[in-house]
Amino acid sequence: MGCFSFMCKECGKAILSNSFSGQNVKLFLLEKGKIVEQLEGQYDSYGCVFDENMDSRKWSLPWSGSTGTGTSVCNLMFSDDESTGMAAIHSKCYIKDPTTRSADDPNQGWGEYDELMGDTDASRDFNGDSLDYIAEVVALKSPDFKLPDNPDLVHAIVGISTETGELIEQLEMSMFDEELLDIINVKEELGDLMWYMALMCHVLDITFDDIETKADTVKTMVTETRLNSVIKDPLITRGILGIGRCSGTIMDQLKRATYYQQDPDIGILMHNLKIILWFIKIMCEELGTTVAALQDMNMEKLHKRYKTGKFSVKDCIDRDTDSERKILEG
Repeated sequence: MGCFSFMCKECGKAILSNSFSGQNVKLFLLEKGKIVEQLEGQYDSYGCVFDENMDSRKWSLPWSGSTGTGTSVCNLMFSDDESTGMAAIHSKCYIKDPTTRSADDPNQGWGEYDELMGDTDASRDFNGDSLDYIAEVVALKSPDFKLPDNPDLVHAIVGISTETGELIEQLEMSMFDEELLDIINVKEELGDLMWYMALMCHVLDITFDDIETKADTVKTMVTETRLNSVIKDPLITRGILGIGRCSGTIMDQLKRATYYQQDPDIGILMHNLKIILWFIKIMCEELGTTVAALQDMNMEKLHKRYKTGKFSVKDCIDRDTDSERKILEG
């Protein structure tokens, strides 16, 4: 039996193999755009894949000849119909099932083999390490995906995470890029963060008064924490890092709800909202402002953006950042 070589349907590159090992691939037998059968593993150069013992894993259909329906692997592969035949996709490239067959590789899957084996990193990638790891991750991923029923909860959790990311970006630039901490932007992101916290309060049917407790205790704890003298703005740094930790915990609740079908733990959400609010109060004192002032500034900025008083995608995208900055600067 001769070699069969294919181009990946997603990236357009050859599916490589030396007949003893090969790239991880998904193979699909198609008939009129429909998947008849599929295999996954290291490509063996012969239209199949290796199993865990590095023996070729065969198709359940006969390789040649005809069955009661006239279908065999070769009959499908040599059909004149582009929607019938074998489609190959690198496992790492796989996005969706194919509906047309793959083009043939003119180099018979050997074109880059020697070059790959001569490059340590490429050889490792070719022989399995990273490609096998990706394939194993995909095999273990949750087959179920269901967002929580309340879209406001999803919006609040994602918003808290993204605003925290912007705070961390400001901190990173001040610590490693020798830039001064943009206090105005820090206040802006804290205000945006509080907007999403308020949305979560709405979902949980609580108020800020319900979560605003023990702020002085937290401030004392943070003030007495041993601070690295090299760190600029240590209380702001501690606050941003603390908010980042809580944001990750809150995002974990969304992951569990979406992929594990577990209801969000209201106690965990409330506890981390409390801690975030503690850190915001600490940072407000350091920045010479208050929680109420942040909330007022945030709403003034948003009313400038949404002149009708209602959200609009156009206004969100086409925002006047210069005018908004002036509001933030007071």
